[in-house]
Amino acid sequence: MSLKLLPFVILSLFLILHSKQAFSQEPQIKSVDINALVNMMEGSFSSEEQSKNDTDYFDIRLHMKKIWSDNQDGKWIYAEMTAAENPDKPYTQRVYHITQTGNNSFESSVFKISNPLRFACEWKNENPLSSLTPDSLKELKGCDVYFTLVNDTVFQGSTRDTGGPGGRSD
Repeated sequence: MSLKLLPFVILSLFLILHSKQAFSQEPQIKSVDINALVNMMEGSFSSEEQSKNDTDYFDIRLHMKKIWSDNQDGKWIYAEMTAAENPDKPYTQRVYHITQTGNNSFESSVFKISNPLRFACEWKNENPLSSLTPDSLKELKGCDVYFTLVNDTVFQGSTRDTGGPGGRSD
C-alpha cells in the first residue's frame, strides 16, 4: 500500500465499518453539524471480518477518541492503529483536526505526534493526550480528507491530489 494513502485508508476504514450501521438502523444524523461527523468517527473499529473473508486484508484495529473538548477551533480526534495480534503496540498514531467548511462539508487535517509510542493505548484514557497541545504537533501537509454529507446518515470523503508527502513519515 502506498504510504501516501495511509491517512485516507485510516479514515475510510471507520466509514466502511459504519456503513452497515447507517443502512440498518434509524437515521443517526438529524442535522448537518460537525458533531455528527465526529460522533461517527469516534469509537473502536476492526477489520477482522473482512480479513477472514478476503486474504488481501489484515486484521487491523482502529481506535479513535475525541480530545481537547475545550478547544473552540473545531474538533480534535486521537487515532491509533494496531495489528490485532499486537493491540498494545500501535504502528500509526495521528491526531485529526476536523473543521466545518460549509453547510454540509468538512475538512480533516492530519497531524503527527513527536515520539508517539509514549502515548500507546492513550485512547483508553478518559482525557487522552491531555499533556499535549495542538502547537506541539506537526501537520502532515497534503493529507487532508474532505467530507461531504450525502444524506442524513452517510458522509463521503476523499483526499485531493496535492502532491503532499503522504501520511506516514515516522
